[in-house]
Amino acid sequence: MDSSDIVIMPKPDSISWETISQFFQEIFQDEVDKGIIYTLSTIPAEKYVERIKNSICFVALEDDILRGVACYEWKGRDLYLIVLGVDKNCRGKGIAKTLLLKGIEFGKERMARSLALYTSSRSSPVRFYEALGFRKIGFESFPSTNTYSIYFHLPLSKGANPLVDRIHFFISKILCRMIKTEDGRIRKGLFPLYIFARGLYRRIR
Repeated sequence: MDSSDIVIMPKPDSISWETISQFFQEIFQDEVDKGIIYTLSTIPAEKYVERIKNSICFVALEDDILRGVACYEWKGRDLYLIVLGVDKNCRGKGIAKTLLLKGIEFGKERMARSLALYTSSRSSPVRFYEALGFRKIGFESFPSTNTYSIYFHLPLSKGANPLVDRIHFFISKILCRMIKTEDGRIRKGLFPLYIFARGLYRRIR
């Protein structure tokens, strides 16, 4: 497969959300087989459709065959990447990067403050996002997972301070590891500290 054969476009009506959901679940199974469990890999298909059906969705097609998908949504002034995936047989062709650049272009056109996302702290995409200029800004642990997650953002407008971002990440990582386990559980006796830390992080964000 040549990457020039891939067409990136908004999700056409001919591709159902159920098809998109099935595509992601197959990709997530590969990650589960590697021992990495994401929040979205643990929910049933109908719940997955509920999560993404109102998203801003771009697809990568090769001869009308689905090869990659990226779903975005708005969170305030930030564009948020809900999920990004590429067919395991088509990786290394720049599809993920192109889908992400499409989101960046979309966000800039609509004056988004940043493009934000979560990814597993144990997954290879960490280096991928860093290479594209994304900055670590937060650290979190979610229920039904087995890994801490890194919160990345890519500033799309002026005013973001790299030093402030590093401070946010450092504080968030310390507090999260102190208070929560990898599967999102609050450590025994630390719920009051969790409430305080959550409020603190929201203020500094």
